[in-house]
Amino acid sequence: MLYQKDGTGNLFRLYLDRIHAPETLAQIRGSVHGSKKFTGLVCSRCNTSIGVPMVYQREGRPAFRLVPGAIVKQKSDGTLLSQCAIDEKDA
Repeated sequence: MLYQKDGTGNLFRLYLDRIHAPETLAQIRGSVHGSKKFTGLVCSRCNTSIGVPMVYQREGRPAFRLVPGAIVKQKSDGTLLSQCAIDEKDA
């Protein structure tokens, strides 16, 4: 996942307008309000729930509230590694 995080510190929620990849998540940002199709965020590898849909009340922004410890953040140059490169890196 490619996400634009501001500031330092822990990652508690993912705002939909800051998700840039994969394209399937990036495309849902405009179709969330009042939609029943806005479901939780699930790991594509192990099918574990990693985020619950919410609207951040202070700003009225749709987001995913993350399950603590479910996401490991890494700095990026703005490019998304292909799944093959990720698998090779893990091996």
